[in-house]
Amino acid sequence: MKKAKKFMVFILVLVMSINLISCTPAKKTGVESEGLEQGNGNGGEDIITIAASMDIATLDPYAQNATLQNALDNCIYNTLMFMDPATGEVSKELATSYEQISDIEWVFTIRDDVKFHNGEPLTASDVKFSIERSMASQGMASKVSMVDHLEVIDDHTVKFVLKYPCVTLLNTLTFCATAILNEEFVTSNGDNYVPNGTGPYKFREWKTGEHVILDRNDDYWGELHGAKTLKIVVMSEDTSRNIALEVGDIDVNINVAAVDFERIEKNDKLTLHKGINNKIDYLGLSHKDPITSNLKVRKAIAYAINKQDYIDVVLEGYGEIANSFLGKNSEGFNANQKGYPYDLDKAKELIAEAGYPGGFDLTITARSDRDNLIAQVLQGQLQEIGINVMIEIVENAVFFDKCAASTVQASFGNWAATTSDADNPLRGVLYGPNGGTNNRTWYNNPELDDLLDTAITKSDAEERKGMYYRIQEIIYEDVAIIPLFVEETGISANSNVGGIYVPVIGDIMPYYYYHWKN
Repeated sequence: MKKAKKFMVFILVLVMSINLISCTPAKKTGVESEGLEQGNGNGGEDIITIAASMDIATLDPYAQNATLQNALDNCIYNTLMFMDPATGEVSKELATSYEQISDIEWVFTIRDDVKFHNGEPLTASDVKFSIERSMASQGMASKVSMVDHLEVIDDHTVKFVLKYPCVTLLNTLTFCATAILNEEFVTSNGDNYVPNGTGPYKFREWKTGEHVILDRNDDYWGELHGAKTLKIVVMSEDTSRNIALEVGDIDVNINVAAVDFERIEKNDKLTLHKGINNKIDYLGLSHKDPITSNLKVRKAIAYAINKQDYIDVVLEGYGEIANSFLGKNSEGFNANQKGYPYDLDKAKELIAEAGYPGGFDLTITARSDRDNLIAQVLQGQLQEIGINVMIEIVENAVFFDKCAASTVQASFGNWAATTSDADNPLRGVLYGPNGGTNNRTWYNNPELDDLLDTAITKSDAEERKGMYYRIQEIIYEDVAIIPLFVEETGISANSNVGGIYVPVIGDIMPYYYYHWKN
């Protein structure tokens, strides 16, 4: 039965893959590139070509919170604090020191030897401008919602004044929502945002639907690890990325489907890097849609889902069932959190009670091959209770626009606590005021919001844990979202590429370490 199910999904993916081909004309942004070849290998130019399954939606680091966008931001920009992606440990980056002078006041001293990519020196005014811009942004405001205002003390000293005590501030200041921008440069460019950071890589070019090119910043204030040039190409199809890697058109595939793990491991010209991190895949059902806003409908769907099918079919066994939206490495994770058991009789009973005894149509909005495959598994499961699932495939930018307009009925997402604290994923995906941005389902529960706002003020770890346990219970009771699984992440690469590993804190890949081995 398991083999038959896998075969069915494989055939469906082949039939539907044509839907993933984008016909959108390329938009050129930044400096034109000439003569840049892909997959040059160790014997050619010092270029590493990386394939990703989805494009970015914007160049503005504060406009959207998405995996590829955040990974690129971490190459282009620096933050006051740094989180080691291999260990989750927090250390200083642009800050040379910090001091908490009261419950709500923190003073940071910043480096005096840092320049932006355009040659302008970094000052405390840039820090103030950047954090305040993030506070005013739609995409990232939730990350810095604890900040009331900043005060410039001198050119290299800045004070944060918070709205309330916040034990996660240092963790927050490692995230790209607090990337430091050049005030004068951003202001003078107006609506024409062009990346200009202090990080190890400079932005060269973005062609939508095609690629992003970054060049190493040889004037970087810190230690340089990576290749001379990074080219991130967009390849939505899993098979296309694998073939491109095998023939040398690309050097790294950051989105390896589990079905290809064994094949890659048998190829002595390639390496496969695997690891479990704290990224949770989930199903989001709109809390504004007339049908899915019905709690009984959401519970019926939850009971109709056999999570083991996703482990077997989508992940080829390389993963674990998730009942909590927090990963095992996250603060506040409840290993005993209940999940809805697979129970078709209960699901059918609830669907009838909700007023849909004959079922209804449900549209899943997908953005990638992977989304498409997961949706096909769900399609088969929900058919058992009369729900007709239709799969709509859109580009990333279109998806975000639809979420903002609350026109996405159902979708898949995944989130990792990239700052290692529980507040990051919970506030991002479920906090009421974030409706339409990272809270793509428009979920709104005042009790959950109050618990989130209170938890970050508590210095007692056990007290915070109790609040996060209660939040996980609320998510279960409300079917706010449906946690599905934790995937064993895979990254494949040319065996001559070094500096690759799976981050324990999430799926934001540290491209700035990628290099050709000597």
